[in-house]
Amino acid sequence: MIKHFNIKTLLLPLITFAVLSSCTARQTYERSNEVNENLFRTDLLPKDSASIATVSWREIFTDPVLQKHITKGLENNLDIRIALQNIASAESYLKQSKAAYQPTLSVGPSYTFQTQSLNTQLGQLSGNRRYNNLFDLSGDISWEADIWGKMKAEEKAQLAQYLGTVAAHKAVKTDLVAAIASGYYQ
Repeated sequence: MIKHFNIKTLLLPLITFAVLSSCTARQTYERSNEVNENLFRTDLLPKDSASIATVSWREIFTDPVLQKHITKGLENNLDIRIALQNIASAESYLKQSKAAYQPTLSVGPSYTFQTQSLNTQLGQLSGNRRYNNLFDLSGDISWEADIWGKMKAEEKAQLAQYLGTVAAHKAVKTDLVAAIASGYYQ
């Protein structure tokens, strides 16, 4: 005897398995801290801990006239102002990404004015119009659980963007100070 297979009995376990396996959470990424020092030319780097990056430009350029020019250039440069606005914008986006963990609350009133048409059965029976004023106040609260790490990834991306704008501001400032000093000495 030949047994007939029902397509439902074959597909139902398959679909159930596919749906349940798609709901699993991702595994956390673990970074290995093994660094091969041979890939970097660290033996060529100076062993001194002092860096010019930690020294203020006022300590490098001690000429009072040059310091006045640099200060005036830093105060009036549009690129510096744009970089500062970019930092403020990136900081706002970072705060917004951190606020995504908080619940959202929305409340809203509504008003509806309603009248019956005389063309309906009820309107024709009564012969006059009835006016209804409907007032409504509704509220909604929601909260998103960060199960798959979407909000955490967004927060990390916004932090990287913020740190990038801070570094860009420092680069613009450094370039401007170098250009003013170079022009002064030439």
